[in-house]
Amino acid sequence: MYIPKDNDMLYSMVNMKLRDQYDSLEDFCECEDVDPARLIARLNGAGYEYDEVHNKFTPILDPLLSSDNSDSGSSFEFFDNSEYSDNSECSDNSDNSSQKISQK
Repeated sequence: MYIPKDNDMLYSMVNMKLRDQYDSLEDFCECEDVDPARLIARLNGAGYEYDEVHNKFTPILDPLLSSDNSDSGSSFEFFDNSEYSDNSECSDNSDNSSQKISQK
């Protein structure tokens, strides 16, 4: 079997074959004469892991980016809207505009 040099192309090709032709990674490697340990190591190094339940490689999720990280958001500075909390000008303008529309 031709093994693409580009890891993303390899990921795509292996997943396509797993989806369309093979019931497991073992079957794929045996029929295509591919060393499973080398394939898994290469795709792991490229950021993919094998999911046996779904019979496909999936991107490895970065635990630092997960939503359950207790320190999430600490590296971001958010805009403080407290000085703009008084929307009286907006509400007055919206009242006037609605009166103008209703008068027409």
